[in-house]
Amino acid sequence: MIDIWLLGYEEVLRENKYLAANYSQLADQVWMIGCSGRIIK
Repeated sequence: MIDIWLLGYEEVLRENKYLAANYSQLADQVWMIGCSGRIIK
């Protein structure tokens, strides 16, 4: 179980590009650098 997961540089760019393409209003307000919660790999 991981509580906080920081993304790598390429993953940050990919996630924020996805936000900009699909959720433009949200992308104008946030910059994703990680995620929280339970991650199962």
